[in-house]
Amino acid sequence: AACESGGRPDAVDPSGTYGGLYQFDPATWRSLGGTGTAQDAPAAEQTFRAKKLYVRRGASPWPHCGRRLGG
Repeated sequence: AACESGGRPDAVDPSGTYGGLYQFDPATWRSLGGTGTAQDAPAAEQTFRAKKLYVRRGASPWPHCGRRLGG
């Protein structure tokens, strides 16, 4: 989260596409059961959904910051 958003749950990238602690795109957020946008969800929910995504796809959704994750 620190790498993706500076640890800010309400972060949105400059394009307005990715949001939240882990910079979810809207389709991925919804596929994980999220409603609304990631940046509007509590930090704990964002982390819960990021862990689900990691279990499904490993570090690949985070091409730059994923290298920092231990497996």
